Amino acid sequence: MSKRARMLRLLRKLHLTVGLVAALYFLFIALTGVAINHREGWRLEERVVARSWLPNSYRPQDGGEVRMDIVLTDLHSGLLFGRVGAPLLDVVAAVWLFSILSGLTMLALRTSLHRRPQAAVHLSMTRKELPVAAAARPAAHKSPAGRD
Repeated sequence: MSKRARMLRLLRKLHLTVGLVAALYFLFIALTGVAINHREGWRLEERVVARSWLPNSYRPQDGGEVRMDIVLTDLHSGLLFGRVGAPLLDVVAAVWLFSILSGLTMLALRTSLHRRPQAAVHLSMTRKELPVAAAARPAAHKSPAGRD
């Protein structure tokens, strides 16, 4: 196996692992985004989240409960995590960037890896099948009276 093929295999495994983890986060962002968009219809302003479900440092001024729409918005933006939220979102953005770049790299490598073998197989098939194709071709149609 060539060095390029080994690199492609390693990159594919890494891309798959990172992609699956990132997919969970994409799902999370999508679900919280839909909930935020429908907060009025789902009456999220009327619902609350108990303090026991939230970090101790999150919105202590709200007392024992925090409105659901506020929690979802802060969860979606990373503000729920306090000082860790912004660096956490930076790491997530770096993972997304890696996933995009590794996918594009694999596409470019795969295209260049498979281009040469496909051309060689195509040429060898053409040489082998050319006589068969010529023999299988129907003879030119002659008119019944022998007039061409």
